[in-house]
Amino acid sequence: MRIDDYITRFLALSVQGGLSNEHAVELLERNVNPHIAEQLYLQDMRQDKLSDAAEEICKIGRAIELYKMHQGGGTTTKNDLSQRSPGSSNQKHNHSHGFKLFGLQPGQGAPMDIGVMHQS
Repeated sequence: MRIDDYITRFLALSVQGGLSNEHAVELLERNVNPHIAEQLYLQDMRQDKLSDAAEEICKIGRAIELYKMHQGGGTTTKNDLSQRSPGSSNQKHNHSHGFKLFGLQPGQGAPMDIGVMHQS
């Protein structure tokens, strides 16, 4: 997803979700491509206001997109910047529902005879 599209979607969702300015800026910085976030800090371009932060991130993202296009011969319609889609979870998705943490998976292990009672 191009950075302009990403920022547009993020801003719309932040307004829809009623996020405070501070919280929205923090989420934006945490969820952009790590290369963009790194440049944001290295170039001391961080902003407190969401609209200003979004503009600085767009500048960096566009520069990276342009660089990749010129270096790799890519197109401007897509890039390979890995960033989360706005609205997606910050957490890594593990669909085992916690069983894997304990080495268990549903359907594994010894079969149980539910109807059988053991007498001592």
